[in-house]
Amino acid sequence: PKNNAGALTLKATLNGAPITLDLPRLVVAPLYEVKGNITAADMRLEDLSGVLKKYLNPFSGAAGLQGEIAFVMDDSGMRVDYDGLVELQNGEIGGKGWATKGVINYHGKGAFEMAPGKMVVDVDGSLQAQKAAFDMPDPMIAIDNPEITINGKTTVTIGDEVIVDSGASL
Repeated sequence: PKNNAGALTLKATLNGAPITLDLPRLVVAPLYEVKGNITAADMRLEDLSGVLKKYLNPFSGAAGLQGEIAFVMDDSGMRVDYDGLVELQNGEIGGKGWATKGVINYHGKGAFEMAPGKMVVDVDGSLQAQKAAFDMPDPMIAIDNPEITINGKTTVTIGDEVIVDSGASL
């Protein structure tokens, strides 16, 4: 069919964690595409690591979400747009050449885009992080801080070089 999109409304638990999805747009072939609202509490990220391991490894911790999400993943990469609340407990997330961990509470808009050779993180909101760490060996970036608060817009592009464009207050 020309339009292979569907819709999904779901109220369930995922390995004991409550989750509510209201997705008026859902496509699973030839690419993954999801758009709608999500509410989740204490969701184990390890449960999603198999699908995301090509892009994010490790992908662990407990997450809570309440907001609007748009997700697209195909052979050329992935993109996630989100507007709402995010909580991450004992998170550990990484990819090729970078890793981050900590306890994070965020309210605002965010976008994460990953394609071969390039990663872009774009946020505009309020972030509080505890026991935060970020490591990237080349170019050498290491952040280890017991508490970080950031308010405002920041874009980080990681490719052949790292570019940080920020109007946020730290």
